[in-house]
Amino acid sequence: RPGTTTRTGMPALVFGAVCLASAAATYPIRLLQVLPDLPARQALFDALADYFVGSPLSDPLFFAMLAAQGVALAWAAESTCRRVAGLTAWVVSAALLSHALSALLNLQRIVSAASRREDFPASILELFRTVRVSTQYDVNAAASVFVMVGVASIGLWTWRKSLWQIPATGLVMVGLWLTGSRVAMLAAAVSGLLALVAGAVGASGRARWLGFASAGAVVVAAAAAAVVYPQGRNLNVSASVESRTVLFRTGVQMVKDSPVFGIGIGRFHELSEQYGSSDISRILGVRRTRDNAHNNYLQVAAESGIVGLAAFGWMLGACVAGGIRRLRLLDAHRRWQLAGVVGMMLTWLAGHPLLVPEAAVMFWLFAGVAATVGPAPPPRPAKRVSGAIVLVVILASIPWQASGQRRRAELEHFGRGLSAWQVPDIGERYRNTGRQFSLFLPAGQLVTLPIRTAPGVASPLTLRLFAAGKEVDAVIAGPDDWVMYVFRVPDGPDRFVEVRFIVESPDGTPADCAPCLHVGKQSVRTAPPV
Repeated sequence: RPGTTTRTGMPALVFGAVCLASAAATYPIRLLQVLPDLPARQALFDALADYFVGSPLSDPLFFAMLAAQGVALAWAAESTCRRVAGLTAWVVSAALLSHALSALLNLQRIVSAASRREDFPASILELFRTVRVSTQYDVNAAASVFVMVGVASIGLWTWRKSLWQIPATGLVMVGLWLTGSRVAMLAAAVSGLLALVAGAVGASGRARWLGFASAGAVVVAAAAAAVVYPQGRNLNVSASVESRTVLFRTGVQMVKDSPVFGIGIGRFHELSEQYGSSDISRILGVRRTRDNAHNNYLQVAAESGIVGLAAFGWMLGACVAGGIRRLRLLDAHRRWQLAGVVGMMLTWLAGHPLLVPEAAVMFWLFAGVAATVGPAPPPRPAKRVSGAIVLVVILASIPWQASGQRRRAELEHFGRGLSAWQVPDIGERYRNTGRQFSLFLPAGQLVTLPIRTAPGVASPLTLRLFAAGKEVDAVIAGPDDWVMYVFRVPDGPDRFVEVRFIVESPDGTPADCAPCLHVGKQSVRTAPPV
């Protein structure tokens, strides 16, 4: 209907703007790290024209667009379902059918593997009990979606007196089992329990006692499943908890380092080693030192800061708060659909399915449908004005965010005007330089820089140093051996200062050479030289 208002419109707009602004703020420093010798505009143009998609440059924009498109889908789903009566049940029904077929494909993998063994019946049971499989995408993300769709579909069991929903729900739960996600199975039990208890509280007579009895059966079944769950199917519990604890501390350190706007969307995995996630290689016994947060809420807080987490929470609240307030008054379909959404949100405490596009799309679709519980809010012109002000503030914060990322950036061994590292058969590795080059060096530190003239340069060369537009020192590099040049890098607001070097002939004229110098690996001294 024309003029339909929604609960999710403004929070979707704000959260999407926060994500896109965060991505935009990362590009000045990322272009410097990936394409240091090109001006920012030219570097971005070349990246977009040649190899942007799939490169490290694409991650921030990819995850920002994934989040922005997701919340836009939630808004579109709410708006459409408010205009078309009865559409919510059809959305859940279509999702149930498609995910039952997905679970069937996963089960087919088990049957196919068992058919290649001699004892076919026993092999099926053994593989079904011990294997984790998802043919569509990551097993943990798939498990989160199976929880949401499976729990939501229970509300369809009496819809239009159809009989196919019950076996389809069973298939989805089989798909959940095959993913092997213990957290997702627990989330399914908890969300189902909440739906049953809410239904029992809102009912009377026989229906009430039937609801409480069903809730008790869920508790007993969950406890029995925990007891008989096969050992060795997953990483042992202690290692799983310890590795997630390391990642939790990593995320907390990121939040402490950049509490307002975060470290930049899409950068948790890239920067996690810098903040302490390297300990997971010791815990898991694998050569993996980087990972995502394994907690979607913490991932958002670390990458987008308090501002992003607040906008994310506003968006989630717009989707589920109305249903939670009216939980006892909802019919079975809406109550179970809301429980499914809450179930997937519970899995975020130990996973990050919103980083997987297929899982993110399904969640935001269901979240938008859940937002239709209760009447639409009345139009509020003042809310639009305040929303416009918030958007302007978010966009105006991009330079500030970019400056903060520059201050915190790890730029050790980055430079401009240098060749790739050369590794000689004997001696120290080095990079070739021209007549001008720059190095990013730790601010305020005493640095040792090995230098010597390149082969073919007969006379010594003078190397002049500039920082913040001022000359800070000069040194002479000879052709015979390495000069271990020690100097103090000027202080600055950033962790690393760009020090510019100009190479001159002994008479002060620009050097006529290519390459001119060999520059070795710089190191930080802990005390002044004697």
